[in-house]
Formats: sequence, structure tokens, C-alpha cells
Amino acid sequence: MDAAAAQALLKGACLQQASPADKILQATERAGYLDIAGLNLQFDRGHLAVFNPLRLLCDSGVALSLQALIGCRVTSVSLSEDDLELLFDDRLLLRISLRDEDYTGPEAAVFYAPPDTGCVNAAPLMVF
Repeated sequence: MDAAAAQALLKGACLQQASPADKILQATERAGYLDIAGLNLQFDRGHLAVFNPLRLLCDSGVALSLQALIGCRVTSVSLSEDDLELLFDDRLLLRISLRDEDYTGPEAAVFYAPPDTGCVNAAPLMVF
């Protein structure tokens, strides 16, 4: 599976569970963001394990929690040299850093496709 196939599977996926892989680094309610060291996201279409730092943002400036993402659908997926962005329900943005200086290994993020897609191995989302 390549990055485009993983992005296609993620778009429209519903988040079922979110759990920090490490710990919450910083929560700033007034700024409307939450910084997290790593995260495991279980979708109805697979699993995304995030090892690099990420930030959850909301344009309304309200306090955020991982629980706010549960039940939300990914409405947009964008991949650039510096980050992978997942937009949930057109209102919550999860930005995963792909910058070299943020690399913690083994990958920045790995998407595991469900067995019914015909993909057997985990597919990194172009993060080396």
C-alpha cells in the first residue's frame, strides 16, 4: 500500500478510539490546542500509530481532549513535507509533524490497513 492508498482509506473513516502513546505534553485551553507526544488512533478502516509529536487544534478556541475526536469522521487528509493533517468533521484538525527534528522512530506514523483491504503489512505514510 502506498501513501495515496492509505490517505484514501483514512478519508471518511470514523474514529472509534484514541489513546496517547506516551503522555500529553501541554494543554492550552485559551489557545485552542493540545500537544501530544504520540497517539494510537483506531478507525473503522484501520489503525494509525503516531510516534512523532502532534497537535490537535480547533478554530473555536475551546478546550480540547482526545475524547472530542471519538465518533468524528475524517473529512480531509493532506500530506506535505512537514506534516500530515487529518481534519475531523470539518472542525478539528490533527497535525502530525513529519519534520526531521521531530523524528522519534521507528517511523513518524504508520497506518495499518484492516485485513479486508487485501493489505497484509503495515504501510508507513511516507515518513522516514
